Formats: sequence, structure tokens, C-alpha cells
Amino acid sequence: SKREGFSSPAARTIQRWYIYILSGFGLVWLASGTIVFVTVAAESLPFWKDSFIGSSFWNDAIITAITQIVLGGATWYFHWFRMAKADVESALRQVYFYLLAITGGAVLTLVAATLFFYKTFYWFFGAANVSAGEHFQFLCWTVPSILVGIAIWLYHRSLAQEEAGKAEEKRESARRVYIYLVNFLGLGTSVAGVVMLFGILLSFIINALSTSLTPAPGWWRDQLAISLALLLVGLPLLLYYWNIALKRAHIEALVEWRSLARRIFLYTAIGIAIIALTAGLVNIVYQLISGV
Repeated sequence: SKREGFSSPAARTIQRWYIYILSGFGLVWLASGTIVFVTVAAESLPFWKDSFIGSSFWNDAIITAITQIVLGGATWYFHWFRMAKADVESALRQVYFYLLAITGGAVLTLVAATLFFYKTFYWFFGAANVSAGEHFQFLCWTVPSILVGIAIWLYHRSLAQEEAGKAEEKRESARRVYIYLVNFLGLGTSVAGVVMLFGILLSFIINALSTSLTPAPGWWRDQLAISLALLLVGLPLLLYYWNIALKRAHIEALVEWRSLARRIFLYTAIGIAIIALTAGLVNIVYQLISGV
């Protein structure tokens, strides 16, 4: 490798790009193949009776999933456990840790958990018009997606913490971006849930005061289910990671307050709040004028 120039800084950087891109690609391929394999296997169980209209267990989806697991697992294992081993000084390693693996696992878990709670509440409120076997088919892919996302998140987070003292400055920079990125996801999810919840309440008030509006029976069930799902997933995420951000700001006040990631998060949140408030006020004024 020295003869090929890998000992030079530029060549080493190119090599690192190759290693972590292929590591990320292999991890995504392995995760998606695992989810598809478990999903198809779960759909083949006899619990669903005649709810599924499909082929047998051994089909093209299973063959594709096994191919992804084998090739993705081999690609990830070779590049991550062999080529990237002990490369703790690399900034790209921190990007892989916090922006791809940890954040990606958190986003996968967040999306799957939101849909899981939404579908569950949807059935609980009696909004589903299908049989239980047909409705709860979402468990076949939401549950494995949540488990795979948590596994990716836990593994890379524990490994990143083990390497914390070996590349402190680069690790802190990448971890700071990750913390505020997850804060933004939790904030956005929570705000969306609160907005939908207030929308339901306002709709109830408007429908009660109006004599011309005749809403469909049970119109609120779908909206309430998704708003509760968003709040149930987003609020704990926001509270947990915002508490971490507050502790970091208390311990390293000047460094944390002046960080670009914190400023981007705060300014973006303020900007979105101003835009949403303005749009809401404009809509309220418009509705009042139209009513008059």
C-alpha cells in the first residue's frame, strides 16, 4: 500500500472515503435485507389466515433479501471490522458514527415507531374498516424496522462512547451535530402532533358553532391517532436530547453557545415558529373576514 501512495495524507483521505462509504452502503443493504426477510417471513405465518393474498414463503422477495443480507453483511464486515479497525483519528469515522449510523438508526426507529402507534391508535379508536388480521399486518414490518433501528443505534453509540477519549475534539464536533439534529427531529415531530391536536379541537368547536357544516362521522379518529403517535414518539426524544444539550451548555458554556450546530438549530426553530405563527394568524384573519 505504501508503494501505491496510501501513506500520503491525500491518498489516506481517499482511502477513508472509500472505506466509510462502502461501510455505510453495506450497513444499509444489510439492514434493509434483514427487514424485508423478517417481514416476508412474518407475513407467511398462519396468524393472518386469508388476509394476505400472495405467494409462498420462498419467493423473489426472500431471494432478494437473502442476497442483500449476504452481500451487504460481507461488505460491511470487511470494510468496518477489517479496513476501518482502530481508525479513531478520522473525522469521517465520526461522520459515519453520528450522521449515518446513529442518526440513521434513530430516524428508522422514529418513523417505524410513529407508524406503529398510529396504526394501533387507529384500530383502538374504531376507525379501521377491515378485519384485525388485515389491519395488523403493519406489525410485520414496523416491529423488525424498530428492532433493526435500535440495534444499529445502540451498537454504534456504544462503540462511539468507547472511542470517546481517543479523538475528543472531532468526536465532540460530530456528536454535537448529532444531538441537535435529533433534537430537531423530536421538535418537528412533537410540533406536528400538537398542531394536529389543536386542529382537531378547533374543528370540534367550529363544527359545534356552525349550522351548515356536516362532518363525516368519526372524522377525528384518524387525525387523533396520528397526532398521539407523533407526540408519543417525538416528546420523549425531544425532552431527552434537549436535556443533554442543556447539560452540555451548562458544562461548556462558551464552547457550546458559540457552536455552529446550536446556532443553526435555534435559528431554524425560531424561523419555522415565526413562519408557522404568521401563516396561522393570516389564516385566522382570513376565516374571520370570510365569516363576517
